[in-house]
Amino acid sequence: MKTNNFRKLLISLMVVSVAMMGGCVVDPDEYDDIDHSLSTDFYLNVNTRSQYRLYVDNINGTVKIDGTSESRLIVRGEKGVKASTRRDAKEYLEDLEIRVDSFEDEVQVQTLPPRSRRADFWVDYRIQVPHSWQVVVDQVNGTVQVFSTDNTVDVLVSNGDIVTSDIYGSVKARTTNGDIETDVRLTSGQVCDLQTTNGRIELRVPRTTSATFWAQVTNGIINLLNLPLHDVTESQRQIQGVLGDGKAAIHLQTTNGSIQAVGY
Repeated sequence: MKTNNFRKLLISLMVVSVAMMGGCVVDPDEYDDIDHSLSTDFYLNVNTRSQYRLYVDNINGTVKIDGTSESRLIVRGEKGVKASTRRDAKEYLEDLEIRVDSFEDEVQVQTLPPRSRRADFWVDYRIQVPHSWQVVVDQVNGTVQVFSTDNTVDVLVSNGDIVTSDIYGSVKARTTNGDIETDVRLTSGQVCDLQTTNGRIELRVPRTTSATFWAQVTNGIINLLNLPLHDVTESQRQIQGVLGDGKAAIHLQTTNGSIQAVGY
């Protein structure tokens, strides 16, 4: 406490000295040891016409997407920054942009980072999308969640978990460092493809699912619960077989982690 008071006294003396010399006034708060965080909420109601696909490109933060029965697209959330000074934090926050572009078949939502390479920033998205739309997410750092859609879901994450639930359509989920949890209902010709390098995979499907099944681990175990798998070929690190008539396809793979597939 004494050290901080002494430092503030020195800075104050500097301010007075500069002012007496007719120079620029120094703000003592710009030179403290605290990281300054600023954030603000955003809300965008996007008009849709003939589009059928949502593409989200985020860098740091979380993405949560909920399918709804409404025809409109709502993009809301919070964006934030952290900097060593309040002045820089304000500048970075103003420069951090949420960009929404509408095309003939797709709406794109992108995070455009501050121009300064020193900026520490994040964006947390909460998006409502028509449940009939395709969903594509490209994320670098953070968790992605997709719920209640009736079309293809395609998620790519570098560092973070992926959670999808109540999906009626193909699911492709890939992460390098993170877990994958999926609840999906597949029909003929659809695919569930889940891959992670460092993380576990948990899949839930109806027992009535008709699909070929393939699961592989390098360092981990495979656990199947309540799945009527037949024509099974099994080894220590791999299981393949068929559910029902094998009309869809399930592909699960992790390097460092375990796989659990559950029927309900």
